[in-house]
Amino acid sequence: MVSYLTQTAQLTSELDRWIEILLEENVRRYLEIGSLYGASLWYVASALPRGSTVVSVDLCEKVEPFESLTSCIRALRQQPYKANLVRGDSTSKETIESVIGLGPFDAVFIDGNHAMPYIQKDFTNYGMLARIVGFHDIMWDRPPEWAGTRIDVPIWWRENRARYRSEEIVRSKKMNSNGIGVIWR
Repeated sequence: MVSYLTQTAQLTSELDRWIEILLEENVRRYLEIGSLYGASLWYVASALPRGSTVVSVDLCEKVEPFESLTSCIRALRQQPYKANLVRGDSTSKETIESVIGLGPFDAVFIDGNHAMPYIQKDFTNYGMLARIVGFHDIMWDRPPEWAGTRIDVPIWWRENRARYRSEEIVRSKKMNSNGIGVIWR
């Protein structure tokens, strides 16, 4: 069974730099959009100071990831963190209102739906709640004929990073090393 304690989909060396930034910036209120099993949420949150606020937003469409993510939230609460899961579509009015009620945040990590309309909505709705915004998959590279899930994060990143102070965290060009982009608002 996959769980939040298994290896995260992100490269830990990239997450380690993301965590360095969060610690340098004294982040104590963290929001993650798109947590799936909770592995990256656990990895990052566990590095934040005890008592920090940690919020996950995830659609949780399948039972196994939902059970893992809720176990992660329970474990974070025992650490003790102020951990919450907002289950729902990140673009829905109800979800946005729930998250706003738990904010503001120092940092948000956007790793939800990777199609352009959703990236833009997540940045508009959640990026403005934090002074630091991270995006996963900024270097995702698939051939044009690839028929899998659409990944538009690299396009959004190239079009928007110059508007802000930014940093690209890319440790390897290997598969599953799709990078993290960070902007400071």
